[in-house]
Amino acid sequence: MDLDFKTIVGETVAELLSGYRNFTNVLSSEVIEVASSRVVRSSVIGDEGLIIVQLEFKCRQSYGDEESKITVLYFLKEATNVCVGKLKIKDQLPCPLAELLDTYIIPWPNSARRYALPYSNYVKLIPVSTLPGISSIHRREAAFARNFEHELRERLIFIWGSKLSEKDLNSIKPPIQVKEKAKCSKGAEFQKIFVSEIWTVMQMEHFNSGSRLSFLPMELVEVIYRHVEQYWKSSIETRGVFASVVAQVPFPKPKGINVNMMPIVLGDLDSIPKDMRQYLPLLAVCPLNREEFDKIGYLTIHESTVKEDGKSQRREGLHTETPGKIQIPYASDCSLPSDVKGSWRVQSDVPSSVRWGRGVHDGNLGATYEYIGGIYMASNVADSCRIWNCKVNHPEEFVGHLGDIENMRSFLGQGETLAAGEVVWITDCTPHESLPLKKGTKRQYFRLVTSDVTVWYEDHSTPNPLGIKPSEGVKIVSGNKFAKPHSASASR
Repeated sequence: MDLDFKTIVGETVAELLSGYRNFTNVLSSEVIEVASSRVVRSSVIGDEGLIIVQLEFKCRQSYGDEESKITVLYFLKEATNVCVGKLKIKDQLPCPLAELLDTYIIPWPNSARRYALPYSNYVKLIPVSTLPGISSIHRREAAFARNFEHELRERLIFIWGSKLSEKDLNSIKPPIQVKEKAKCSKGAEFQKIFVSEIWTVMQMEHFNSGSRLSFLPMELVEVIYRHVEQYWKSSIETRGVFASVVAQVPFPKPKGINVNMMPIVLGDLDSIPKDMRQYLPLLAVCPLNREEFDKIGYLTIHESTVKEDGKSQRREGLHTETPGKIQIPYASDCSLPSDVKGSWRVQSDVPSSVRWGRGVHDGNLGATYEYIGGIYMASNVADSCRIWNCKVNHPEEFVGHLGDIENMRSFLGQGETLAAGEVVWITDCTPHESLPLKKGTKRQYFRLVTSDVTVWYEDHSTPNPLGIKPSEGVKIVSGNKFAKPHSASASR
């Protein structure tokens, strides 16, 4: 839609001169740059259907002959060309508008405006702070690749007690060593969701005479914001290996299987139903630590077709596998003995820190031991999963409901997407997300969670038809895990 710049400039000039103070004359005006809705959508603002016009004015102030330069960001709805807000910034922008939208935290339109533009406060722009040092996903070393086939054959025979055909063996490859820095997939647009909301609210409160923040200078408000930001940044650990590609495996033909967290005995092929044993190649490339042998692990296989454009097959949003801390109502804890009696009463809704495979990588332990616990996963669709090679510290404190860490996205950068068939090991605190796909995409997803699991959600997990149960120490919880606390119900 064509923009009427004459009207936009004229309206803004009229508003600047509408007050009885501040500005008596607009000496010059200029349209500097226009940010399209596509640029705005992928920026700090993150809103759809918005266009931003950058205007610069040279004005004469009411008191004295002093001239001042101001910038006005003019926000319009793309569909209607109707103005939805303006932001007033002192002097020129620190960089071109497109770069500003990508590298600065910008308050929402009108966050600093309680009055007309001449009386509104200048907004404060502060640079986006990203967490340095997140490296590309680790890949098993070239030295390991030379012994890849030998190790795979041994793992099949001595762990899983089985063999594969030469054709299947030859189709399994060691990780591809990527030298270039990982880039975001072209097929999945990366949405930059920053902490504009926090800074917007703090500016609004600073300009609200009824708020305690209004008593503080803007410089101190910014210091408070930086402390809030630093609090969240301290939750991310980047030194180490928290995501590692271990192999690349072709997926079997789909059969419509959909099992989630089904208990199996790690290393025992007989504990896996026969209609799922075609996934043995994916199980075999998982370099399980010897401490995991004969323990209970949890298998997920999800074969389905995406029914809507822009929807992911699995859970959307940035998250970790561990939900951090949950509250288990006493009535929903199916792990307690049914014959427990007494005059005392168990306190309900006690917070419990949750493990979901944990995971530690130590390259000094050798190929057989370097992956301790953790989670292995893969899919047959390239660029359908994004992973960050870092972990969330103290998940019981920083992780939201069911592992949600969307509020940390701004500190993590772009992450890296997986190729089709890449089997990746992660910790249960490693950030990752399932990405939107086109309608009709046929996706197969594989996940193996190792033994160190705290909770097994009965209503969301698949019982093993062969009778394999979760380990004795695992709490079996009934009810809807997506429901808010206090709403889960007992099954027995």
